[in-house]
This record gives sequence, structure tokens and C-alpha cells, in this order.
Amino acid sequence: METYLKRRRYFADFENVKLKDMDGNLYHKFQQDLWNKPIKCSTRNDVQKFLKIILNWGMKMYDINLMKFYKKIEFFKDPNEMKEEKDVYTFEEFQKYISGTTNLNDKAMFEMLYYCGLRRGEARGLQWSDIDWNNKLVSITKQANSVKDSQKYYELTPPKTSKSIRTLPLTEVLYNDLVNLYNEKKKYYGFNDKWFIFGEHEPLTFGMMSRINGRIAKNADIRRIALHCFRHSCASLLINTGQPVTTVSKYLGHASTKETLDTYAHMFPNNLTDVKNTMDNLNLNI
Repeated sequence: METYLKRRRYFADFENVKLKDMDGNLYHKFQQDLWNKPIKCSTRNDVQKFLKIILNWGMKMYDINLMKFYKKIEFFKDPNEMKEEKDVYTFEEFQKYISGTTNLNDKAMFEMLYYCGLRRGEARGLQWSDIDWNNKLVSITKQANSVKDSQKYYELTPPKTSKSIRTLPLTEVLYNDLVNLYNEKKKYYGFNDKWFIFGEHEPLTFGMMSRINGRIAKNADIRRIALHCFRHSCASLLINTGQPVTTVSKYLGHASTKETLDTYAHMFPNNLTDVKNTMDNLNLNI
């Protein structure tokens, strides 16, 4: 929700425009204005994806034919923009990072981000009822998003896509830390399984998570990576341990394997040498 609110500023061209007046000329003006903004090509395309979501919703809910406008949408390509390398922690680097805290809550939170590859909102939305203690599993069925509301600062919504609803196994280290954290939280007055794992009656804010992250990195004397980069680190760990793209995609809750490859193709090893060796071995048997 927070991301969507930020993107509203890019749609000034559509203010007070009637649906029947949405045509190619309007889109090309919008596209040109977007191109002139000092933002990354990927950000421009994210804005256009959001526009397509709005159009799809309008056509579905109100039976409005917007296909003439929809078909005009073309994604930006910038040949001069280098693909940004994602900053990740290797397994060894994460062990050094996590040594920077003795706080059980903080330790479990960043182990959850790293080992399970959760999105920030998914981790915030976890409640104790989402843990299957007998089978050592965690269910991701919702996310906590920031909202500007006088009553509360968050809302629980479904995850990003239907494929994001998933159940993941807990590593022994993470499971044991969660057990200890649960036993500690049970001592609090009014505790119940609807309490947030990383928080109590309410989830931690993104700002608090970020500050904790910085403190741990500083204590461990290691570079700090962004919260979302723990998810990229998990993807890197899965790929480097030989997991196929289908497994990585399912684990991370991607909508499709295409999304996984589009995001992490550069991390997958080039197996052309393996193909060559296989062919050489076949020739040896002739």
C-alpha cells in the first residue's frame, strides 16, 4: 500500500480525465513525462505495471473496454543502464552479521528474513498462530503494510500474489530461537497466539526494523545491506546450493519462474561447460 501511494504522483496526467477520453495521445504524453523524470528505467516500468493493474481492474469491475489504450503501453528500455548487482550476504557473512546481536527477538527476525527469504511486510505480518510447532513450519498468508491512519499505522492484507501464500520449513537454528522467544513472550500479560512474532499487539515498523539492522551490522563490523536484500541473499543461498529455478521460485513466492529468472538469472551458474563435458564423455564411449 505504501508503494502504491508513492506512485500516485506519477499519474498527474490522468487527473480529471474521463475514461472515454483515454487515448494514445494521452498515453504518449504520460510516457514522455515519465521518460524525462530522473528515475531508473526499472522504476519507470514499475509505474507502468501499476497503470496496467489499474486498467485491468477497471475493465474487470466496470466492464469498460480500455484495450485501445492498454495496447499502447510499451515498457522502457535503456541500453545505457547497467543491471544493478544485488548486495547480498553469503552464508559466512550472515553468520558474522548475526553475531552482532544477543537480542533473541532481533536474531530470530533476521534469521527469518535470511533463511526464509520473506518480504519485509510478510515478516511483519507473522503471528504466533502461523507457526506449526509439530512440523517445524511457518505459513505465510498475509503481510503488514504501513498506512496513514489516525487509529493504527498498519493493515493486514493478502501477500503480493496468490503464489506468495506458502508454507516453508524452519531451519533448526531458527526453530530453536523461535521456541525460546515464544517461551519468553508467553510470560507477558495478555499474551496470545495472535500476537505478532516481531512485535506484540502490533508489528514492528519498517523504520524500527531498519534501525535494528543498522545496529547489528555496526556491532558485527560488517557492511549493512537493505532489508529487502536479505531476501536476495536467501535467493543467492538457494541458487548456490544447487536448487533448481522451480524450487527457488516456489520458496520465494514468485508469481512464476519467469519472475525468478528475470530477477536472479545472473546468479544461476553457466552450465555450458557441463554440457561440453557431457558430450565429451559420450564421445569417449563410442
